[in-house]
Amino acid sequence: MNQTTYDLADFGAVNDDPGSDIADAFNAVFADMDANDADTGGRIVIPPGDYYLNSTVSITRDFVTVEGVNYGWQTGTGAGGGSRLIVRASRGFHVPIAGQRSRSLVFRNFILDGELAANNRTGIFVENDNDAVVVEGIAAKELGDAVVLRNADAAYIAGNQIAENLSCLRLIGGGIASIVADNRLGAKPQQITFFAENHDRLVISGNN
Repeated sequence: MNQTTYDLADFGAVNDDPGSDIADAFNAVFADMDANDADTGGRIVIPPGDYYLNSTVSITRDFVTVEGVNYGWQTGTGAGGGSRLIVRASRGFHVPIAGQRSRSLVFRNFILDGELAANNRTGIFVENDNDAVVVEGIAAKELGDAVVLRNADAAYIAGNQIAENLSCLRLIGGGIASIVADNRLGAKPQQITFFAENHDRLVISGNN
C-alpha cells in the first residue's frame, strides 16, 4: 500500500514549547488527509525533540502510522535524542468507539512521558474494536495507563520499554491471536505490569 508521509514539523509542531500543542499538528494532518480523500491513511512522523500533548489526538481512520525518529532514553533525563511526547491531556492518543473495527494502526519509535504517574494520564487507548494494531519501540513512563487495547485481534506489541507507570499494558474486553514479545515492562510497586482478559491464543514471549 502506497502511503503519504506527513512530517509534523511541516504542520506546525514546535519543539520545546509547553504552550504549543502538537495535537494541533496532528489535526492539521488529518484535515489534509480528508481534503485529499486519503483512504489509505498515512505515515505521520514526529521529529526529534520534546513536544507537548495538551489535548488528545483522536484517530478515527484506518492505516495510520505514528512514528518517531527513535525512542532514545537516558536514565533520569528522559529523551536521549528521540521524539518525546509529554502527555498533559488525560489521554495522549485515543481511538474512539466507531461503527466498524479499526484496522492497521501503528505506534512506533517515540517516547510518551506522563510527567507523574499520579496524574493518571493515559498514553495510548484504542477503545474501538480493532485488528492488527502495532505498538513497537515505544518508551512510556510516569503514566496512569501507558497502553490499553480493547477487543484487540492480532495485535503486535514488541520491543517496547514501558516502565514506572501505574499500569503498563492492558488488553481488555477480549481478543484473539495477539503477540506480546521482547518488551521491558515494569509498573510502580504493587501496580499492574501486564493484564489481559478473555484473550484466546495470546503469545507472551521474551519479556523482562
